[in-house]
Amino acid sequence: MNLPVTIRHATLDDAAAMARLHVMTWQAAYRDMLPASFLQSLDIAALTPGWNTEIAKTLEADAPSHIMLADTEHGPQGFVIFGPGREGVIAPTSNPNYKLGQIYSLYVMPAFLKLGLGHAMLNAAFEELRREKYTDIYLTVLEANLAAHKFYERQGGINANIKTTAEIGGKDVPSRAYWWALNVPSDRW
Repeated sequence: MNLPVTIRHATLDDAAAMARLHVMTWQAAYRDMLPASFLQSLDIAALTPGWNTEIAKTLEADAPSHIMLADTEHGPQGFVIFGPGREGVIAPTSNPNYKLGQIYSLYVMPAFLKLGLGHAMLNAAFEELRREKYTDIYLTVLEANLAAHKFYERQGGINANIKTTAEIGGKDVPSRAYWWALNVPSDRW
């Protein structure tokens, strides 16, 4: 079932909503994967100024990164952040002229999962990245996040067989990379 949704760029007025989405989605998605003390320490009021700063960066002229929200009749219920590739992950392609982009984050509120918001946000990010001439896109997802693996595979993501590790909440957390070639037409986006 798909819920009517509008995908739009974040504005400075969205900082508190971004902090709320950040805290609530992380606490739900990672409750069995990250230390409980770390997840419980996430605070909406404390995170709001940081989100204000991050959104402001995306509003600057020629900003390379984007923050987009999934607006429903119930307000913002998800977000996607994307831009140039980073983290040193190399796209698995033989095209020497590729321009590598990355989905840094994609989260949907727990009550709004499986309603099409994740698909709509991923599609909007891919379209924006295509306009900016990116040819290949990747993201990393926690190895233990099996629901996210299934979602990205349904969206046409290819397991790139690239493993990474990040320190989150004082714990080393393994992840894997998924990859898409944006120059290949797909009926999934």
